[in-house]
Amino acid sequence: MPWMSGFDLEQSLDNPMNSQTEYDVLIVGQGLAGTCLAWQLLLRGQRVMVIDREEAVTSSKIAAGLMTPVTGKRFVLSWRYAEFFEEAVRFYRDIEQKTESSFLNLRTYTRIFRSEQERVDFVDKRAGKLASIRFELLDSDDKVLTAFHAPEGALQFKEVGQLQVAKFLEVSRNWFRRKESYREADIDPVHDVQIEQNRVVLDSLDCSAKCIVYCRGAEDRFHPLFSSLPFLPAKGEILTMEIPQISTEDVISQGIWLAPNTEGNFRIGSTYDWDHLNQEPTAQGGDQILKTLSEISRESPHEIINHQAAVRPAMNDQKPLACLHTEEPRIGILNGLGSKGSLQAPWLAKQMAEHIVTGCELDPEIDGRRKLKSCLS
Repeated sequence: MPWMSGFDLEQSLDNPMNSQTEYDVLIVGQGLAGTCLAWQLLLRGQRVMVIDREEAVTSSKIAAGLMTPVTGKRFVLSWRYAEFFEEAVRFYRDIEQKTESSFLNLRTYTRIFRSEQERVDFVDKRAGKLASIRFELLDSDDKVLTAFHAPEGALQFKEVGQLQVAKFLEVSRNWFRRKESYREADIDPVHDVQIEQNRVVLDSLDCSAKCIVYCRGAEDRFHPLFSSLPFLPAKGEILTMEIPQISTEDVISQGIWLAPNTEGNFRIGSTYDWDHLNQEPTAQGGDQILKTLSEISRESPHEIINHQAAVRPAMNDQKPLACLHTEEPRIGILNGLGSKGSLQAPWLAKQMAEHIVTGCELDPEIDGRRKLKSCLS
């Protein structure tokens, strides 16, 4: 791999433990954060064990995997988008090659203008700030918009990433398992993890490591060492629908997004609920999505195939974080990816892996120690 020249990945992955129970890093949680961190550590020659309890539904497993360049009603360029996107594409392509799989698509992303004023404001105030991103303005009669109510046209971006997240996780899990770097287990941070002077011990799995990193999403807000961090998780609900009249090649957005999946259907969402943090789909959430869809689509939905819900891990500043704990440096966390996990996880995991392996400083914007210090002071 060009970005890790001189390192023998095959040798590292084919001999991760040599029948020993001593590892360099234990990773708890095999969502986007934990999976990307595992790969980045393995790529650096680390002996890794990923531990996951294999829940059927998680925020990562139901995610649409969109890597959109703009966010919010004001079409603001996503935080550090170019940097994250470059790393994400390079990372996912390398893992595709390694695993002989395919799970990253580059699609056209079309965002419909809500009103004439929104289009005018974009042209006058926002377009110049997106000069680094290739886009074009579409008129209302563009063929891409035939199936939608779009009297003011739309903004279209080319080659926006969409990760098939569930497939990426499954392919990675199978790879880790074959290399004896994966275990299914439910770890209690308080009762199962022992911190010794030079290592972390998990007696229940008969293994130990130099450090342990928690990548459990919103659940990490209950970890005694990290509960003071400014978590702001949000429940999101997503529908999977068959809509034959709409092309399944493009991603469409206006209030909600319609993202194609590999079965020729659409994932449609998502809602935000900060009060009911559970994984139960609700009639209210489904109705909210359908109402918004009816406002932008000229076609009535044909069939609802699935309705899912999960809790996104996020922080109050909407930025992810990574660190080893200031008082227990053998315990780390990688969290807060929110709705940008597919875009941000490879870069964030690379930062954390380099920090663990070489001791280099984390980027200040994602260094969780700063937030821990402010919480502990």
